[in-house]
Amino acid sequence: MTLISDRDTGLLAADEVMRIGVAHAYCCFHLKENFCKRFTRGLEPYFRRMAHARTSDSYEEALAELRNLSTAAPDYLGNIEKRLWITAFFPGKSYGHKTSNIVESMNKVLKQEHELPILDLLNEIWLYTMIQRAQRYQTACTKEQQQNWSDFALGQLTISRAWTRRNTVNMASNTLFMVQQINNKKFIVNLEAHTCPCSHYQENNIPCGHALSSIRHMCQSAPTYISDFFSIATLKHLSKQLQSCHTN
Repeated sequence: MTLISDRDTGLLAADEVMRIGVAHAYCCFHLKENFCKRFTRGLEPYFRRMAHARTSDSYEEALAELRNLSTAAPDYLGNIEKRLWITAFFPGKSYGHKTSNIVESMNKVLKQEHELPILDLLNEIWLYTMIQRAQRYQTACTKEQQQNWSDFALGQLTISRAWTRRNTVNMASNTLFMVQQINNKKFIVNLEAHTCPCSHYQENNIPCGHALSSIRHMCQSAPTYISDFFSIATLKHLSKQLQSCHTN
C-alpha cells in the first residue's frame, strides 16, 4: 500500500499506526503550493523537475539549476526527506500518483453525504463501494473473454514499446541486462527484482521500455513480467470477494 498525505497532523499520527507494509509519501500539490507561497510561482517548474526526477542525476541537475536562482529555496526543500516526494528515491509504488487528488475526487462524490451523521455517512460510503465493486466484477466478467490484463496495464505496455526502438541490449545473466539507448545512456535492468534506473518499472511493476527490450532479447512474453495485480482474473476475484464482504 501507498499512503499519500498533505502532512496534516492527524494523518502524521496515522503514519505511526500504519507504518508496517505501507509506503508513505507527501502530496506534491500541497508541497508545491507551500513552496510557491514561500518563494515565487516562477520557481514552480524547478520544483516539478525535482519532484518528478526519476534518477539521482536528474534530481541533482534540477537542484543545481534551482540553486543558481535561489539559495534559500534548495535549503527549504532539503529539509523535506527526499524519499517522501521525489520519484527517484521513493521506496514504494505510486502507480502514477504524486498527489492526493484521488481523495479529493472521492470527496466530491460524497459531497452531500458529508452533512450526514457519522454512522449514516459510513453507511453511504459502504453502499457506494458495494455498487462500485459490483460494476467492476461485471466489467471483469465481460473483459475476461477478450483480454488477460487490465486496460491500464496494456496501455502502459504500449507506451513502453515506443521506447524500445533502436535500444541495444547486452545480456549479463537470465535476469540482468545492460540496455543502451541511441543517445548512449545505459540502464541496468533486473527482471527478477523488477527494477530499472529509469524508475518506470518499479513504479507499478509493468515493464518499462528498457525492461521490454530485455524481455524481447530473450524472445519472451512481456505479460510474464507484469504483476498479477493487473490481471483480469485478479480484478474478478477481488471484486467478488469484496462483494461477499458487503453482503455479509
